[in-house]
Amino acid sequence: MDALTDLGKNVGRRSGVASSREHVFDSTLDLHRPLLLDFLGSRALVRVLVEAGLERDREKCAVLGRELERLFEYLLGASVHSFEGTSWECPQPLGRAMTDSARSLRSVLFRSLQAVLAPLPVRWFKKVPGAAFVYTTVYRRLKPHGETEVECLGHRLHVHAHDEGIARQILVKGIYEAAESRFFETWLRPGMGVLDVGANFGYFTVLAARAVGEKGAVHAFEPEPGNFALLEKNLKTNGYVDRAHAHNVALGDAPGAALLFTDPANLGNPSLAKDNVPDAAGSVRVAIVTLDSMLDRLPKIDLLKMDVQGFEACVLAGARGLLERDRPTLLLEIWPKGLRRAGDDPVAFLEGLVALGYAMHALGDDGKAAATIAVHELVDACDRRADGEEFQNVLFVPRA
Repeated sequence: MDALTDLGKNVGRRSGVASSREHVFDSTLDLHRPLLLDFLGSRALVRVLVEAGLERDREKCAVLGRELERLFEYLLGASVHSFEGTSWECPQPLGRAMTDSARSLRSVLFRSLQAVLAPLPVRWFKKVPGAAFVYTTVYRRLKPHGETEVECLGHRLHVHAHDEGIARQILVKGIYEAAESRFFETWLRPGMGVLDVGANFGYFTVLAARAVGEKGAVHAFEPEPGNFALLEKNLKTNGYVDRAHAHNVALGDAPGAALLFTDPANLGNPSLAKDNVPDAAGSVRVAIVTLDSMLDRLPKIDLLKMDVQGFEACVLAGARGLLERDRPTLLLEIWPKGLRRAGDDPVAFLEGLVALGYAMHALGDDGKAAATIAVHELVDACDRRADGEEFQNVLFVPRA
């Protein structure tokens, strides 16, 4: 038995394939052995892509991409479907055994994909011609389906595998926004109070809940119903309901209600401004409250983290009392184009925070405050970007 067969059988056992059915996995593995070995050697493919990118040989990258797509069309299309009985009626229980084996094979391949891609920076895929195409093709073939649970930084998180935003990064790289994650883990202390505004399924909420401990408090705000359901589930799964409180409302500068526009492919992209969701396919009516209306129910807040797709200025306009009372540190996503589409001037918004006594800092890779940033420098830098990332997470530290 070689290492490849041993790996497949171990995965098969963990996924519930009985030992009496291992011959089925052997047959499946033997059938696809050349293709599987090709994929497990995909570090060589990455090297070729890098070389092709450095040579600016787009044709070579395109050929590689088409070949890889053909490989996975066969391996994970025809094979899995045939096991499930769509093109070959396989008698039970053999059919179920082969289906389980095919899914085990998918799991082996997906973990191999993670091993190849995890060390690579996201920007690499945009700079190397053909790399993004190959990555997207392979990821969509191998990713889990539906709601799935993933281990992430010591937590068990439920995510929707079809989400092309935060969930995709966690499934492939095991972490989301590494510098911000390090900041949560190193800056927060037991007993602190945290607001997570735009909590999504609770990635930063659970990091905060662990860091502040039983004597601390976290309030997470997420208006989108599907994300909110996962947020509540993740708090329960990780045992944080004693210190973390989830609120299914949007925040703004005045109480009321509005339409929240959603992107089915990127579940981290809902916004109250339709122009900020270019692929909006639906909307849901949500309640809006202000942070100041909750002031008497909130503990002292040490950190306010916010990512609300261009509505940051609107939310803080309804939190002036909180800012004056607690002087919290702010971790905000600054997206000038999104702020403008929401009706706010990004320069005026940032200058207003500076006038309130906040210093703007970039966040270093180590999760610590780095150099200070000037307002116009930040806005101009974001506006100049043409890579789809016209935003920056900024740390606002209150001056003594």
